[in-house]
Amino acid sequence: MQQILVPFDGSASAKRALQYVADTYKGNTAVQVHVLNIQENMIYFDGYLDASTMQEVERSITATGEKIVLEAAEVLQRNSIPHQLHVQLGLVAENIARQAEVLGCDSLVMGTRGLGSLSGLVLGSVATKVVHLVHVPVTLVK
Repeated sequence: MQQILVPFDGSASAKRALQYVADTYKGNTAVQVHVLNIQENMIYFDGYLDASTMQEVERSITATGEKIVLEAAEVLQRNSIPHQLHVQLGLVAENIARQAEVLGCDSLVMGTRGLGSLSGLVLGSVATKVVHLVHVPVTLVK
């Protein structure tokens, strides 16, 4: 079974990448699409907030990621594509690369621009970094 990783942050670019996957693999039960949302964690607040507050912040951030991947799940369900949903906290590009390896993905499909933080102002900085970090083919969708 072909394993495809789709990083998904809900941006227009990520939606186009997801639609590309839906159009390409519609009704194909020989694929497994892994939809991955990475929420940047709040480690820079570590030491300023107590542990229980940090846990609450992380739960809230994770809940946001879960809402986002459910949007992607609807598209894949409509197109009868087997899928799994994943939400991670941490550095975006690094976690995408790690999850591609952990999940045994054969390829990765992602948008070229996301909803990144200030560091994402450089056009395609996450996509560029992911291309350099992963060891599988990457399809970038504009």
